[in-house]
Amino acid sequence: MFVSRCLLLLALLCISLLNRADAGTIEDGNPDPSFGLNGDVRTFFDLGGGNRDTAPTVVFDLIGRVITFAEVSVPGGTGIGMSRHLPNGTPDTTFGPGGKRLLVLPLSSELKAPKALLAPDGKFYLLVRNETSDNLYFWALCRLFVLGTPDPTFAEDGCRDVIFNLIGGGRDYPTAMAFDNSERMVLGGYVQATGGFRAALARINLSNSTVDGSFGIGGKTTFAFSGTVSSQAHDLAVLDDNRIAFVGSTRPLNSLHLDVLVARVTSTGELDATYADGSGFRSIAFDRAGSNSPFSNDTALALALEPRTGGITLVGRAQLSATSSNPFVARLIANGAFDLSFSGDGTVVFGSFGSGGGWFTDIKIDGRKRIYAYGNAEQNDGDSDLLLMRIGRSGGSDLTFGNGRIYHNIGPAGRPNLATELHFMAGKPLMVGSSLLANQDYDLNLTRVWSDLIFADGLQ
Repeated sequence: MFVSRCLLLLALLCISLLNRADAGTIEDGNPDPSFGLNGDVRTFFDLGGGNRDTAPTVVFDLIGRVITFAEVSVPGGTGIGMSRHLPNGTPDTTFGPGGKRLLVLPLSSELKAPKALLAPDGKFYLLVRNETSDNLYFWALCRLFVLGTPDPTFAEDGCRDVIFNLIGGGRDYPTAMAFDNSERMVLGGYVQATGGFRAALARINLSNSTVDGSFGIGGKTTFAFSGTVSSQAHDLAVLDDNRIAFVGSTRPLNSLHLDVLVARVTSTGELDATYADGSGFRSIAFDRAGSNSPFSNDTALALALEPRTGGITLVGRAQLSATSSNPFVARLIANGAFDLSFSGDGTVVFGSFGSGGGWFTDIKIDGRKRIYAYGNAEQNDGDSDLLLMRIGRSGGSDLTFGNGRIYHNIGPAGRPNLATELHFMAGKPLMVGSSLLANQDYDLNLTRVWSDLIFADGLQ
């Protein structure tokens, strides 16, 4: 085992050195010229309805092709577009004209906010917000074949609704999904309740598409956290023992602002009494605009799990004023306490951005424990740029990676770019988002950044 591991590490090192030789003088943090056009791939459907193509989510298929699902405007509604690119960023025209197609799903004409995962057999699971004609929002989970057609062996027509309906007809927002270790899918988000929203989870048996009756009540659970009036879950991760960690925001009682929410639940859906001093959840208040200010809205948008320890690293936004916010990173150990080896108190809030500030929407951690935090930043140039930072184990910016910060603007000057997800692809960060061309015409973007990630697969 030791010898084979050493040989594998040697092979990875050789590949890295060959890549460096091929790269010439490319430095970490610059766009990767071997991908698309100088590192960028732009995709547009432009099917009408404003030509607004946004909210992309990415998976990689079994042979390394880039599969993108996105919210696509069409006349009279919003559907889900799917595109496929070869590993070098070239559209895969065997998939359809321009390597893209509009999905036909047994759902309503308003489908938004997609999230996707690849199944071990090469099929795709797609989570969407299903908006009905009577203005109700439901969660819908679909299983698709490789060409994007629904799998009729899942929920009879390929898709199943997950309905909470706490107030007799409300708006429920799905935001995250993850496989557990027992052939089930965990879904997360927030649902409308009296007086606000509640963070919510559901678990689906993938073998027969039923909700898992051993989880919560009828396979679903919502959370009314003590001392709060509203909460939202924005991202989740499943531990090895099927406990679930999730992050988001919560509004304290008698307060006008939001605090960061971190929670952990058992494999059956109850708050984990071994976490955060027995309560199962904790809040983090940065209060950059003041503890009583309505502009001190702090929200976690993504997390990365340390599977060996159960600790998590989370990222998001700490609001500074009515028009500005700062991106933050926080690290917690397995019991929910701050990791004091990270920046001294477990948190870092990054400043010195433009008038609109910045925020992080996603996070990945490489095998060397370096944090890649991705989001948006305003640089006083009238738009919102994509922002990527590499952060060391102790919380400091890695100045060898784009001088600590990478700003990337894909669209015309003065037009916003919207960050959604970050992935590792061929040992390099892949930034996923969309950019505004004109009016409400948004296109989808993939940008691969050069980085020498010898241990990107987590080998130590």
